[in-house]
Amino acid sequence: MASLHPQLEQDCIQIGNFPLCRLLLVRDSNYPWFILVPDCEKVTELYQLSSDDQTRLMHESCYLSEELARNFNADKMNVAAIGNLVPQLHIHHVVRYENDIAWPPRSGVSCL
Repeated sequence: MASLHPQLEQDCIQIGNFPLCRLLLVRDSNYPWFILVPDCEKVTELYQLSSDDQTRLMHESCYLSEELARNFNADKMNVAAIGNLVPQLHIHHVVRYENDIAWPPRSGVSCL
């Protein structure tokens, strides 16, 4: 099993495993916030995964997103591989609600 970055160890609780990824729960009471971490050493970017692992990660991420959205009655799922402070590849899955503290105000701007 690949080692977990110390910041992820500090900020999260490991709650399970998928075939490719560890499933972490972020210690943040503002949101249901989960992270998938592929069990691969020295991988910092999605493109560094093999094609099979890229496909597996997409399936695990979509499955997790669907289950979180359904179980937490989400208005929106935010899914992102940001990794500015933690170089180890990890994918955030944040359940969002229109009334949460970080939901942006409606600006009247629309995208076509």
